[in-house]
Amino acid sequence: MRDWIHECDQGHSQCKKPDSTFLPTRLLDVGVASSKQTRLVLSTDIEAVEASYVALSHCWGPSKPLVTTSSNISQFQVDIPASSLPQTFEDAIEVTRLLGKRHLWIDSLCIIQDVPADWLRESATMSSVYSNADITISASRASSAVDGFLSLRHEIYVTKQEPNRSGQETKLYLVLRDYYENSTSRAADSHPEPLSRRAWVIQERYLSRRKILFGSAQTFWECNGMAKSEDTQLEMRSNLAEPPRSLPWYDIVESFTDCAITYESDTLPAISGVAKTVAQTSGLTYCAGIW
Repeated sequence: MRDWIHECDQGHSQCKKPDSTFLPTRLLDVGVASSKQTRLVLSTDIEAVEASYVALSHCWGPSKPLVTTSSNISQFQVDIPASSLPQTFEDAIEVTRLLGKRHLWIDSLCIIQDVPADWLRESATMSSVYSNADITISASRASSAVDGFLSLRHEIYVTKQEPNRSGQETKLYLVLRDYYENSTSRAADSHPEPLSRRAWVIQERYLSRRKILFGSAQTFWECNGMAKSEDTQLEMRSNLAEPPRSLPWYDIVESFTDCAITYESDTLPAISGVAKTVAQTSGLTYCAGIW
């Protein structure tokens, strides 16, 4: 992962830097790699030197995960007990720390879930949240917040021990053919995952500038400069700079309508961030799904 990030940082002029003036209203302060404490903080209390953050894209699952409410927000601003965190959140916190980042955005914890006005205000900024995150962690393989995404993966390699010329054994990895043939396409299509069936993830995926996707069999990287898996280079995804009359917009809408959404009232909000970005780049006017 660090190699992918370094390659992007050093060689991708097309991967624009986040807007340094934007931060979500609230973020999780996960501390440093050796930290044990996580707490909710206001972005106004974050020093400029620490303003970079990571966002999580994940499935809530059939039951509601740990959420911030008006009754527990004061406690969460002091400490969120580690024992209360579902596995996906724990894994995201671990990855954030390993990447050397201090702040993490998780929707259920950074939006006050029982205050409608807060949800409406924060959901309206979703496009900015994901497009300005330094990296988005996609918990692709997890079908719920309790599943996690760092556990042992399905083994896709057949390993054979071969002696080298010095007499010492080396490992020869053989990739299973059916998986390899599928994984040479876009990372998004390479291996169907629970997260890819969630409607909200469409805009999270397209708006995020850089993504690390933790799949069932491999980990993937996507940015505007490259798409990679652990074992191969992948086909690049279309970007949102193209006008909505071109194929990428209709591809997005087609993918979106194939996905599941829990609340019908979320249909337009769940794609509004993509529409807003396309409108800004194309100069066209968008209204409730119509251009």
